[in-house]
Amino acid sequence: MDKFRQKNGSVLVFSLLALAILLIVALGIVRVTAIGQLGAGTTDDSAVAFQAADSGAEHVFYKLLKEAVPTLGAVGPCAGGVVSRTIDGGGSYSVEFFDETGDRLEQCSDSTTLVRSAKVTGFYGKAVRAIQVSVSMFAEVSDGLSAHWPFDEGAGNLVDDTAGASNDHNGFADSPTWTTAALRGTHALVFDGINDKITVQNESDFAFSASDDFTFSLWAKPAEVSGLDTLLSKSMDVSPGYALYRDGSAWRAIIGGNSISGGSAAADNWYHISLRKNGSGVALYVNGVSVATGSAGNLDGSGKFYIGESKGVSPAAGNWRGVIDDVRIYNRALSDEEILTLCRQRRDGGTCG
Repeated sequence: MDKFRQKNGSVLVFSLLALAILLIVALGIVRVTAIGQLGAGTTDDSAVAFQAADSGAEHVFYKLLKEAVPTLGAVGPCAGGVVSRTIDGGGSYSVEFFDETGDRLEQCSDSTTLVRSAKVTGFYGKAVRAIQVSVSMFAEVSDGLSAHWPFDEGAGNLVDDTAGASNDHNGFADSPTWTTAALRGTHALVFDGINDKITVQNESDFAFSASDDFTFSLWAKPAEVSGLDTLLSKSMDVSPGYALYRDGSAWRAIIGGNSISGGSAAADNWYHISLRKNGSGVALYVNGVSVATGSAGNLDGSGKFYIGESKGVSPAAGNWRGVIDDVRIYNRALSDEEILTLCRQRRDGGTCG
């Protein structure tokens, strides 16, 4: 945060802003930076105007980050994408929201997942004071991340595992096409459902047994919603393994021979798909919501790990038709909140939770 000039009321103003930022960070597991704009001759009215802006920032980001309201209109009284409110003490504030390109969101129906910054303006008497807030709408979920393939290379046939310096689970991309129409990052991969796949050699970091907890997370955009298309699989061709795929217009997972299915899929839409094993229980999540639960069968993770290929999946499934982005493997069971946090990383305006 920039230092405020020491004028009448500025110490109070700084304290108010610092308190707001602490509250916002505590509420939202996010990073927030704020710039207060002071005019010449700061007065008591200016301090109240800043207090109004401070109150607006606290309210708005509580709605966005703690309650995860879906649209700007659900944040508060809204007109033309601007949320306005009068506070106790006679002050008022208005909030304008901006997307990652810096364009102002102008519809109250716009999704809150598009918000990347906001201008909160406080009013009292003739005083007008503003706070410009830049906020990461999501935090990285990095604890227990065993492998992470963002698919941001953009060219070539190697996909890098970026989970950490101690990990080297790079994969070989056989024929999928790079696209900039990604859900996360700069690129994603398009699979044709015929021979496109990514192969990763067997690694102990994700050769899970029946006693291991784990979580998978990825983004998928199906080109079709007929037949069975495999998102990922491991060891299905050599021993009891696991697989995640689309079964018609539903999503299905196999863990050691036991399967669960739920949710719905439509062609050309992005979905956040997550599979969690916690003890003997498994749960399938679509867009941050649990859609199916069950129990895991025996696991023997001795085979290769495939993205987009159906090797060994039974009943017989095809390779993936569509786009896949940002594949992650965690060596622990993520919480419901962490899975929802991963879903909220979307930037297409879609709904999570």
